[in-house]
Amino acid sequence: MKYFLFAILFISQKSFCQADSTMYFKAIGWTINLPTDLKISEETISSENKKGEAVLVQPTTDGKLNNSKPDQSVTLISASKDQSNLFYSNYIVSSKITSSTWEPFDSATKLQFFAPLRKQISTEPEIHFSKIILDGIVFKKLEEKFKISQNTTFSASYLSTYYKHRYLMIAYFFTDREVGAEIENMLKNSKFEK
Repeated sequence: MKYFLFAILFISQKSFCQADSTMYFKAIGWTINLPTDLKISEETISSENKKGEAVLVQPTTDGKLNNSKPDQSVTLISASKDQSNLFYSNYIVSSKITSSTWEPFDSATKLQFFAPLRKQISTEPEIHFSKIILDGIVFKKLEEKFKISQNTTFSASYLSTYYKHRYLMIAYFFTDREVGAEIENMLKNSKFEK
C-alpha cells in the first residue's frame, strides 16, 4: 500500500511540478529556460512549418537548425499560457538587412507590428523606448501598455537586435503580471554564445 501511495505522489508531482524547459537555438547560439506556465505551440513543436522554414531546436545542446537559405524568416519559438500571455521569437536572414541597414528596417517593422494592436484596442497606449542588455547583447525595446479595464493592463514588448548576421526579434505579451515577470526573468537569464 505504501508503494502505491508513493507512486501516486510521484506521478502527481510530475504532472503538476513540471520543470522549466531548457531550449537551445543553435543558429544563433541562444539558450532559454522556458517557464512552466508557457506551453510551446504545435507549429513550433513539429520539425518544420508548412513552408519548411520554421524549426524548433529541441531541448538539447546538439540540435540543428538549417539557416542556409537566403532571405528567410525563421520562427525560433512560439509559446503561450493563453491568448493574452505569450512569447515569440524569430530571426530574418536577408541580404537587404545588414549591420548598417537593420535600424531603419527595425523601425518600420515595429510600426507594422504594433499597428493591428492599436486598431484592435481602442485606448491609447503608454509607450516606452529603451535598450536592454541580455547576456551582453544590446536589444532595442519598444513597450506599449494598454489599459483594458480598471484592473487589467495589456503589455506588449518588442525587442530587436542585429546579431550573427540576422535580424533577431523577441516579442511578448501579457495581462498576467506574474507571467510577464517570468518571461522577463527568462530573458534576463538567457545565454548567448559569443
